Amino acid sequence: MSTLPSEGYNGYHQYKSSHHQKSPWSRHRRRTLATRILGGAVVVIFCYMLFLRPSVADAALPEVDELLPNQDSKPVPIAKAYPERTVPQSPRAAAAEPAARAAPIVDALLRRPQSPMKDAAAGVAAGAGAAKDAVSAGAGAAKDAVVGAGMGRAGTGRVGGAGVPTSRPSYVAKPEYNFAENTDDEVFEKAIRRMIDLLPSQLHVRRALLAELTETGEELLHELATRVRAFKSLFEAWEAVHLVPSYGSLVQQNVLERLRGLRDTTLNIGDAIKGYDEFRSFMNTFEKRLFSGTLPYHGNHMALHTSFYNGGRGMVFTAGDGQAGFLLASIPLFRKLGFQYPIEIMYMGEEDLSEERREDLEALPGVVTRDLRKMINDEGWKLKGWAAKPFAILMSSFREAIFVDADAIFFVNPAELFEDEGYKDTGALFFKDRKIFPESKRSWIKKVIPGPVSANVKRSRLWTGESGHMQDSGVVVVDKWKHFLPMVLCTRLNGPDRDGNKDKGRRGVYDMVYGDKETFWLSWEMVGDSGYTFHDSVAGVMGAFDSATTLEHATKDKKTEDEKLKLLQGKDDKKKDEKKKDDEKKDEEKKDGEDDKPDGEDKKEDDENTEEKEESAEDETSVEPADEPYDISATRNHTVCAAQLLHFTLEGKPLWFNGWISESKGLKKEAVDPSAFMVYMEEPRNRKESWKIHGANVCCLTAENVSQFDDGENEVIETIIGLAKEVNWD
Repeated sequence: MSTLPSEGYNGYHQYKSSHHQKSPWSRHRRRTLATRILGGAVVVIFCYMLFLRPSVADAALPEVDELLPNQDSKPVPIAKAYPERTVPQSPRAAAAEPAARAAPIVDALLRRPQSPMKDAAAGVAAGAGAAKDAVSAGAGAAKDAVVGAGMGRAGTGRVGGAGVPTSRPSYVAKPEYNFAENTDDEVFEKAIRRMIDLLPSQLHVRRALLAELTETGEELLHELATRVRAFKSLFEAWEAVHLVPSYGSLVQQNVLERLRGLRDTTLNIGDAIKGYDEFRSFMNTFEKRLFSGTLPYHGNHMALHTSFYNGGRGMVFTAGDGQAGFLLASIPLFRKLGFQYPIEIMYMGEEDLSEERREDLEALPGVVTRDLRKMINDEGWKLKGWAAKPFAILMSSFREAIFVDADAIFFVNPAELFEDEGYKDTGALFFKDRKIFPESKRSWIKKVIPGPVSANVKRSRLWTGESGHMQDSGVVVVDKWKHFLPMVLCTRLNGPDRDGNKDKGRRGVYDMVYGDKETFWLSWEMVGDSGYTFHDSVAGVMGAFDSATTLEHATKDKKTEDEKLKLLQGKDDKKKDEKKKDDEKKDEEKKDGEDDKPDGEDKKEDDENTEEKEESAEDETSVEPADEPYDISATRNHTVCAAQLLHFTLEGKPLWFNGWISESKGLKKEAVDPSAFMVYMEEPRNRKESWKIHGANVCCLTAENVSQFDDGENEVIETIIGLAKEVNWD
């Protein structure tokens, strides 16, 4: 039965008041108990942060502690600073600067992308009742824990599983960030937290990252690689906050407006906006310090990168007035071969490519000329020569670009390179240079590239010592959306860091490698991107036989042939002598037993003797065959000399060559002659010192196998020669 009073609302209110006065669980007592529980929780968390958490961070830092900068006010190189620092030592410092806060800095900014660090504990409790949201990172070897906490900054701990070295020889592409998920508020909030958390909180770390690069030589490249890897982590977080899909493209959203529109969030919007402003200011300064040369055209590198997302495919050249004639002949040939993509020709100012030549080139279908000097900043240095190649690739409007030297010619449709399996797997395709000048640069590579060294590097000639030349940059195929930062870094290596200064004791990139050639794959490795492949073929030569060298080899081969024939003749003479002795012995035996033979035997023996003589006659005219038939054409060494460097398809057929179609690049119309290209040869894979270098860029290759061009290849040669003769070279 109910004990409630029946006097209505007033009676019920009096009942509740009297009931609460008698109950041990009064409102005051419940409030007091809740306060004590909350206070106890705070004490437990404080003790955990003060005494236990530093040991967790200490377990994660030893492998990268040499990368941590010191506390001095003077900026120091980020790759060398303060090796003895591990965690805050005093309790006050530990409370104000949690040790775990170092984890995102070390891991995301300073760690090597392929660090061998194992699983690390992640997350920092920033207030009572905070919830953890763990997501998979890399291969799942580590967790990226984001902890929401009122007014405080969220903490993360992260070890990229994708960076852990693997025994698999093939390249495994990192999954691209799914920008479509940025439309979800929860994903956007997580991206904001991660971005703010990656910003270095210590002033000395920021100073070290933004300090002027004063090193030189190998130390300069190593310091630059370390900073670029830090920039890469920040840049990826920056794009993850800004970019959202829109009608098949990516656009930059208004982050502040998006933050204000968040509902049901644990973020403190005011603090998030302040953190965003702080990050933006740091990123603007950081990219100007590293890559000021490529900023003018788009204003920032995120805008430049975004412009490639739907940029399509195309071909890129660099050319001045001296190279325009090459393109007026080669571009029509490429169109005849089936290349239908647009073409951009980059030049360096009005003085480089005249207006008349630009009009001639743009009269070709699908061709546009663009002034590269309006897109870059070369203050303090000058863009020129080979160095323009990576700038032309980067600043072209295409996402997937085939860069081709002006003097290069294809035997097949150049667009077939987009279908190369190595390119489709990695997004970057390079070609090998001649295997000349054996040289080991292993120690140099170790000084330049932060370890561990990738499998690609260990396969390179510079590592194995086969040659100091690995890449021929006459043709480069790259997906700039996938490999944006390696291309940006490549422009720097061919820009402000390109040239040395002996008077100032400064060594530039071109003092350590030959021109722009090696800067492509080297940039990939410095960024920590192993997503590139070298075409699985060898270099070669096309031209005519070198008469003097071929005669020398022919003389040696004739001498070898004569010696072999004498050896065979000696065997034949010896056999004749033995046969003669046997015959004499038989004759003597015949005379001794002639009187003892029965009638009718004489005729039979005469018949046998006749047959034996016939066999003997056959033996006298024959030569014992050698173990293997001797074929002069299979053993003679041939030598072909030419300025042209030939590259092959995977099937060993001519693919493309550079060096134009004359005996020297300086000879345009006057020296084109189809008879100068009679044969071609492949560089032996397992033979050293097959090449000899002569003047005027002429190289001689000596090898056993020589091939003739087929009808289709001869047609290409005749076509380009015909087109070249039609060009006005004046």
